[in-house]
Parts: sequence; C-alpha cells; structure tokens
Amino acid sequence: MAPSTDFVVEHAFKSWKEYKSGVMDFLADSQKGAEYRKNNSNLLENFIFRSQADPDWKLVSAFDRIFDRPGVTAPREMYERFIKEFVELCVTLQIIKEPEAQFDDAGKLKNAIRFEALGRHFGLFTRLLDWSKSPYVAAFFGCADRFVSTGKSNIAVWCLDVNAVRFAFEDHDLLIFERNYPDNERQFSQGGVFSKNNSNLAALDDLVQRKNSRFRADPGCPILMKFLIPTSERDASLKDLNMMKINNIELFRGIAGVSMYMNEKIIAAGP
Repeated sequence: MAPSTDFVVEHAFKSWKEYKSGVMDFLADSQKGAEYRKNNSNLLENFIFRSQADPDWKLVSAFDRIFDRPGVTAPREMYERFIKEFVELCVTLQIIKEPEAQFDDAGKLKNAIRFEALGRHFGLFTRLLDWSKSPYVAAFFGCADRFVSTGKSNIAVWCLDVNAVRFAFEDHDLLIFERNYPDNERQFSQGGVFSKNNSNLAALDDLVQRKNSRFRADPGCPILMKFLIPTSERDASLKDLNMMKINNIELFRGIAGVSMYMNEKIIAAGP
C-alpha cells in the first residue's frame, strides 16, 4: 500500500495465510515517513496487537462499557474505589503482600496501575485494554472463543503503533505501559502490554481520529490499524497457531489453560 497519513486505517486480508505472511510487511510499508523514526529505527518492534471477535466493536475497556453512559455519576472516582477494594481484598487473602500495596496520607492507592494490570489478566473489569506484542497471539484470542458468535464474516486484529502514540499524545490522554507484576506469569507468556485511555472519550479509536484536538504532534503515519481476517479461516488459523505453540496451554499455563485447551478439542470433535 502507499504510505498513508490517516491516523486510523483498515485492511482486509483474504486468508489466514495472507495475514500470517503479510502483516509485518504491511506495517513496515504503512509507517514510511513517520516523524518519530528520526529517533527510533527499530520499526517492527514498535507495534502491539489485540483482537476482537466483532470488527464493529469499539476499543472500549470492560469497565467503561458498563459505566460510560448517561446517568452514571463520577465513574472515574467509582473506579478508583473498586481498584482499592480489589487490592485490599488481595492483601487480606494474602494474594498480594501487604508492603506492595502503598497508600498516601489520604488513603489513595499509590501504585494502582500495576494492580489494575494484574487484575485485568485474571478477568477483572478495569479501564485497561490488554494487548500483545505478537500479531499471532492477538489473532489467537480472536479466533479461539468459539462460544462468541457475532454472525460477522471477519474478526478484527487491531494494531497500535506505540511510538506514534507517545509522539502524538501526552500520558494524561493515552498511556501505554508494560510494567509487570512480578508473579503475573500470564502477562509474560502472552507478551502483555496495556493501554489506558485517560481522555474523556471512552473509545480509543475515537481518540486517535484526525479531527481530535488532543494531538500534540502529527506522527506522519497511521497510529491505529484494523486488520480483518475471515471468520471462515478460524479452524485453519488455530491449527497453524497450535503448531507455533500458541494455544491455551502456553498462554494461560496451569489447570485453566489445560481446561481451555481440552474444550477446544472437544468442540472440534463435535458434530
């Protein structure tokens, strides 16, 4: 494709094979002329990925899907209280060591974001979006949940250019971080990275639209890309990903991963 200065672009791949072999070449081509490359030549390690079973779903966190609506008063303050309660319960149950949970004089949790990341990897509704450094791990999550039937002909793998985000936005609008909680094996095995949309817009894809006034600089390239993979390619992609050792056993570890892995086999063997 020709270099683009649109901040959000979409590209449809015709098959899993085309996505697997072509996604990184597409990214390299799309980022030609990026302003941030003057200080960063390590282009292909600059992207993070997440998938969604429905390509029409917005990039909105689990918490904001519930509370970002008319009639909800002070949802951000409510969120801070929930995270504080989550950490306090984890300390009480000795899941988190007490010295790790630090509070200021007003009782506000100091290092909340690392616990938000820990909780998110175990299903907690947070204001974080979880991403992977691997376009293939991300695709796995979009293909693996056979119980999500959207009726759509494609799944979406979203791709975010991390350095373009840092070039174009302040952290108080959009934060990308990779701080690992020491015992969070899932984040390591999944190549986990997180984004936190701190703006007053719930959807990250709305935040990076060109018309948005929050840009401090034009990165000269797309910031967010949406790749479409045909839903009909799901079985082929899962078989290939399993050969690449990208499956529930490797990504989740323990009994949870084995159970999910066996569920996939049971469904595949069914009528």
